[in-house]
Amino acid sequence: MRAEQILFPLIRFVGERPRLAALLLARDRWGNPLSPEAFADPYAFTELAQNDGDVVYRRLYQQWFVHGYDEIREALASDALDTSSQVETLLVTRPYNRLGPHSRFFLRHLLPLTDPPLHPRLRSLVHRAFTPRRVAELEPAVERLTAELLDALPRHGPIDVRNGFTVPLPINVIAALLGIPAEHWGDVRRWTGEVVRLLDPLMRFDPATVDRAVESLNDLYADLAAERRRRPTDDLLTALVEVEDESGGDRLTGEELVAMVMTLMGAGFETTSGLLGSSIVHLADHPDQRRLLREQPDLWPNAVEELLRFDTPVKVLPRGTTAPIELGGEHIPAGSNLILSLMNGHRDPDQYDDPYELRLDRPDPRPIAFGHGAHYCIGAALARMEARIGLRALLDRYGDYTIERLAWRPSMNLRNQTELVIRA
Repeated sequence: MRAEQILFPLIRFVGERPRLAALLLARDRWGNPLSPEAFADPYAFTELAQNDGDVVYRRLYQQWFVHGYDEIREALASDALDTSSQVETLLVTRPYNRLGPHSRFFLRHLLPLTDPPLHPRLRSLVHRAFTPRRVAELEPAVERLTAELLDALPRHGPIDVRNGFTVPLPINVIAALLGIPAEHWGDVRRWTGEVVRLLDPLMRFDPATVDRAVESLNDLYADLAAERRRRPTDDLLTALVEVEDESGGDRLTGEELVAMVMTLMGAGFETTSGLLGSSIVHLADHPDQRRLLREQPDLWPNAVEELLRFDTPVKVLPRGTTAPIELGGEHIPAGSNLILSLMNGHRDPDQYDDPYELRLDRPDPRPIAFGHGAHYCIGAALARMEARIGLRALLDRYGDYTIERLAWRPSMNLRNQTELVIRA
């Protein structure tokens, strides 16, 4: 049995028991990463970890931690690292080992978690449909969907922007891009919310509930794909149905097509929702930066990059080594587990002046929030567009809002909120 097959269930067990986590980890020099304080402000933990260097092995966690910006980019570009081994490890641990075949297929075909030869094949096929032109043409729809959601919210008093804005906006945008009829958006949001629980090893889920959600999404997307084959339209789902590799006539299989749609919905929704919510929080916490955006609205594209750097929606990327690799002067053997800490990379003092300061006019923030190399996020341009349009519209509407209630998700991997209420 591999060490991580014991480690993952152990972390879940400890994470569900705050007193035990405090007892076991409170005296560690990095602090307790499973505490409510660490989930609310992981960057205090990050600063402690950074003191140990850019690449460090921690016996306590049986992991190598990569903190340096350059070292993270080097690792992400290396052929010596894989991601699918992490999936296979999860699938033999509880409760993942109780998932049904469709849920297991989805995890094994989730684009960010695949490796060659499957990953370049799937990515090439979807890239032919998910083109920059198609994303750019969606901008009027993003503006319309943003306006509709904001118009449905109250203008004053406590405003639940999580349930009314940061969660539905990315779901609605991707659903519109795919061509999913609006009457299904509510179901898609609910089912996708169950499925994304699989993306975080610390998050509790009921395998039977997740399986039902996956089956429901499978049925819906398969029916819509069959409809597009009979009657093509100008949407991404039709493009995915029709796409073929020019050299060999390769197509997405029916199961692969459904898994790809679920990937676009699930991964895109979770990360963009987190980016929107965290940005709303930090713009409230930094009124000088909010004022700067009003005075210099041309800063918005750069502001989104700095917000991605300042509080990345994906905190860490787990990887395994298939061959030995040298990183930051350290020799990492094959068969090792790595945690690439994007939080640390974004606060690397060798890359950024005053890395713990939010500066929306920071020259070239260069975030690695969407990854690097072969696994660079295929939906990055869409997420940036949603953040630029959505956050600007929210600031125009609510001005000098304040944060009334805020709760952060207890997650090791993802940075998102479970509650976000503002007052305007």
